[in-house]
Amino acid sequence: MEKIKVEAYLHGMDAGEITELEYRDNVFVLKKQTTYVKKAKKDVLKPIPIATFLETDQPDRGEKIAMVGNNSIYENVVKAVKESINQDKSRLEIIDEIGTYYPQSKPISCVSYYSAYLRYIKNPIPNTKPFRTYKKRKPKNALCFDETYKTWILKEEHERIKKALYKWNFVATATSVMKETGLSLRRVNATLHYMRKKNQVFVKKENKVPIYKPTF
Repeated sequence: MEKIKVEAYLHGMDAGEITELEYRDNVFVLKKQTTYVKKAKKDVLKPIPIATFLETDQPDRGEKIAMVGNNSIYENVVKAVKESINQDKSRLEIIDEIGTYYPQSKPISCVSYYSAYLRYIKNPIPNTKPFRTYKKRKPKNALCFDETYKTWILKEEHERIKKALYKWNFVATATSVMKETGLSLRRVNATLHYMRKKNQVFVKKENKVPIYKPTF
């Protein structure tokens, strides 16, 4: 019988003798009298926990200004898309830009958003559906009604967020404030939006994440 030379990897040794060889994803276990084969273990990628996505702040899409089909249209995203079009960016580049405002959405969803925003920009009136927002009765402890987030800003939540900003050494994200106060991310973002309008906080972005510093 003709012998064929193959290249295998050393997989195990015992007392200076080769006990296991790996060849084409199989491990050959060598003994004095017999040889048998077992499958080599492969590294398996573990799914990323959903909680990981909560570590980043929700991008500020701005005020909801329209509906195109089943897609909501937001003011800041419209501005970003228009700016990208003026810069002659490609379709894929614009879709990537939209994706930064929808970090938990799948690529196919961002393609749908791209079509919706283009339809709105080209012809905003016929392609939008009118919608109404209603203010609930003003709570006794409310400071004002925030039109962007369509909610009342409450004094108690405002005070809790102020204390959280100081505790984080004057540098905080909406997520860190959320963890400190126990409020929902939406309630934190709404109150921070109010505080920005009142010049109570200064905001800058680091790696596209808003960082808040108190000014009072």
